[in-house]
Amino acid sequence: MKYKILQLKDFRKVEYSFMSYDYAKKHNFKLSDYEVVYKGSTKDVKPIKALEDLFTEFNINRPEDFKGHSLSMSDVVELDGVYYYCDSFGWAKVDDLL
Repeated sequence: MKYKILQLKDFRKVEYSFMSYDYAKKHNFKLSDYEVVYKGSTKDVKPIKALEDLFTEFNINRPEDFKGHSLSMSDVVELDGVYYYCDSFGWAKVDDLL
């Protein structure tokens, strides 16, 4: 499964940075506020398992070539064309906003 990690281009200019998904939806969440900071692939075939493993990897064992910050609330991960928002607890599917 291919993935992309997207983080806010400038978290200081976005009202919903590091906030919950519900808050982001109410405060003009849009993918154009984001940039891709890393791409890769995972052996996981189930999205939830892949997201959990990516969260662990990019918080504990970050690849040396990863230049973003640790995965945090308001970051987005794309898995094979489907977008997931890192929420206050778990992940929220956000493809309905595209």
